[in-house]
Amino acid sequence: MNDYASIPPVAGTLLVAHPVVDEPTFARTVIFLMGQSEAEGTMGVIINRPLVVDHIDPDSPVKNWMDSSASPATIFMGGPVEPDGYICLSPHASAATGITSIDIASTSPVHLDAPHRLFRGYSGWSTGQLENEIALGGWFVVEALPGDVFTQHPNTLWNDILLRQPNQLKRVGLYPTELHDN
Repeated sequence: MNDYASIPPVAGTLLVAHPVVDEPTFARTVIFLMGQSEAEGTMGVIINRPLVVDHIDPDSPVKNWMDSSASPATIFMGGPVEPDGYICLSPHASAATGITSIDIASTSPVHLDAPHRLFRGYSGWSTGQLENEIALGGWFVVEALPGDVFTQHPNTLWNDILLRQPNQLKRVGLYPTELHDN
């Protein structure tokens, strides 16, 4: 593991992309890890990529979920895997991660008492793949705070999470988006 990955990448933790990761899908992303198993690998959703949604069929259940979601009320890009599928997350105190997944096909958003967020697709790694990426320095693994998944400020989340970390990792949060702005 790299110097900043002092905790294991398990469900309920965050992956924060190293600032030099320039692959467009994962540059400056924050990923909430939802699950991990030896057989299936690791799964999570990008929590800081709100999508600009031009049009959704008004009769689609996705429209109701999006309109009633936590601010900003939109759909988030969860990752490149299954980009036509949706995952909805909501706080749930008894879940191991404090967050649970909701089946949008069988539940109505009006029955929820808690905020929720809708993600299109997810991010996934085969067994050992994520650990290799962490060892190569591509990801920082940090603790999640309860409000991270439902932040009202997803565009600053990458910096906000890094700036709250101890030691040298806090300084990484000051890394400019464009090096010429430095």
